[in-house]
Amino acid sequence: MKTIRLFKSILGKGILAVLISLIASSIALWFFFVRFASYSDSLLMERIVADTYIFNMFLDDIQENSRIAARSMAANPDVIRAVRRGDRQEITRIFEPGLQLYPIDFFTILDSKGRVLVAINNSEKYGDSSLSQRNVRDALNGIVSSYIEQGTAIKLSARAGAPIRDTSGAVIGVISAGVRLDSLNAASKLKNLLHSDTSIFLGNSILATTLEADSLGGTAFIFDSKEAKQSLALGKEYYGETMIQDKKYKTYYKPLLSSDDDSHATVFLCIYISLPESAFNTLFLEGVLIVLVGFVLSKSLMFHTFFSIRKRVLSLIKKETRMSHGDLEVNFLLSGTDEISTLSKSMQGAENVINRLLEEISNMIAEHQKGNISYRLILEEFEGKFEKLAENILELTNLSIKDRLTGLPNRRSFYSRLTHIRERAIKELAQTSLLMVDIDSFKWLGFDNANEAMKTVAQICIKSLTHDIDIVTRWAGDLFIILLPNTDINTAQQVADRIRARVENAEIKSSEGKTTKITVSIGGFTFVPSDADSPDDMIFKAREALNAAKDRGRNAVHFLERQ
Repeated sequence: MKTIRLFKSILGKGILAVLISLIASSIALWFFFVRFASYSDSLLMERIVADTYIFNMFLDDIQENSRIAARSMAANPDVIRAVRRGDRQEITRIFEPGLQLYPIDFFTILDSKGRVLVAINNSEKYGDSSLSQRNVRDALNGIVSSYIEQGTAIKLSARAGAPIRDTSGAVIGVISAGVRLDSLNAASKLKNLLHSDTSIFLGNSILATTLEADSLGGTAFIFDSKEAKQSLALGKEYYGETMIQDKKYKTYYKPLLSSDDDSHATVFLCIYISLPESAFNTLFLEGVLIVLVGFVLSKSLMFHTFFSIRKRVLSLIKKETRMSHGDLEVNFLLSGTDEISTLSKSMQGAENVINRLLEEISNMIAEHQKGNISYRLILEEFEGKFEKLAENILELTNLSIKDRLTGLPNRRSFYSRLTHIRERAIKELAQTSLLMVDIDSFKWLGFDNANEAMKTVAQICIKSLTHDIDIVTRWAGDLFIILLPNTDINTAQQVADRIRARVENAEIKSSEGKTTKITVSIGGFTFVPSDADSPDDMIFKAREALNAAKDRGRNAVHFLERQ
């Protein structure tokens, strides 16, 4: 009886929905065509204005990105040395990865006379002069600048130049970085950003367009308005309409000013007005006819569709309810090739992804409990929101096991690793060494220097290790602890001496550019763990050794003899 009532309810609601949709569709069609003519123009103009704002932001962004790329690479010490030597091979090696690091299209590296040393991702040749570029001339005068400029190899681009200075402050070269505006890729990128067809002109010559080639009919169409010509001549934007191959377009003209404020290039955006007024009545009649035919067909198909999908939909609903209550062993798959079968496969796929994610999380937790903090989720196995969920889980995991300042494993993860290594060392009778490193006179360094000092010591400790299984941890404040599994006292002393010497020779640079020297004291303890040695006992021994090193006057290494 309940099933019959459900059937009658759904059937009645289905018929009512069809009738309501028919009436609503007819009213909507009438209202749409009556009102469309009055506000379609305003809507299109609002869209063009919005595109204008986004496009101007785009120009600002690519110039800023170019300045950032040029300035950052110009300050790179490896770049300065390579340019000073004129080592073109080294310059190429340094800059090629930069195209992946910065959102730009090319780099040009020039000497102190404005001649090309290396051109990355453009066809400028070694020895060519680039003094015609304003950004290059500014950079040779020590000024960072960016402009929309013409070129020989690259016809039009947003370029920024930054000076390369040696240690004396003299300009020894220039880095020019930029984003191309003369390619189909640039026009296509703007079309995807603005959802408007885009054409880029240099003078009267077209550089790139997303319009079909046979739609252009030359370049005259862009300047077919007297007002457009006048506005562009004055370097001003212009909004209007134009006809291209008998099609009406809303248009926007944006002059691109050179470094001398001359309008030397133009960006032309256009939106096709797809529904001319002459088609309104015809389209309305066709719409009404379609609605009537649809009503007849919907009434015939409604019963067949209802009975064919009801049972299968109810089956999926029951299975989905079980999954929503935590049952992840549900088999959603249904036979057939219709839409419901496809839906069942999608639901089964979603369940499989959830199970795989849970399995990966369980594996990661198990590995981290063993002290293997390098184990991570395989993000490449997930897509869309599942990938974002996996990324968030991985980020939360990193926050729970790593120190935020130094990126080193934190105290909790180190303790798990130490426990695991201790148990293995007891079974294998393997020597284990612990080093405790403390920055001398840390409280006198000041906040900025203190942070830089801890990061510097952390990196030196990592680079001084000898085995992949060794681990460095920021234990507390300026205190670091290093676990060296399967390491005898001689090797451990060598690691400690290496860390002490490297820290002593390092320099800490403050945000103001001042350098500070630091030292560390290191205590060490090497032994073969037994069941009587707890992890806390091992750490305590290393701390005793550190205190002894401090007592010796700091900048010292002391190993504790096992009693």
